[in-house]
Amino acid sequence: MPPTNWPQALKHLPIATADEAVGRRNQFYRDWVQHPTRDSYWDGISFEKAQDQVTVPLLNVGGWYDIFLHGNAQRPH
Repeated sequence: MPPTNWPQALKHLPIATADEAVGRRNQFYRDWVQHPTRDSYWDGISFEKAQDQVTVPLLNVGGWYDIFLHGNAQRPH
């Protein structure tokens, strides 16, 4: 497989088929793109509401601009 031309690949539209711009077909990616807002798809694969059920030591690290910061900041009840 030839090297990916990233500047060209990052300009690919529509975004729903951006996986093809890097020579791949990724069904997970396509599923994510089809669900741009929080809906039952995301609820079905989220562990956000089950963090209090983790029974091993766990460290979540996030940064100021981390898109997952909200999930890291939650504390078990």
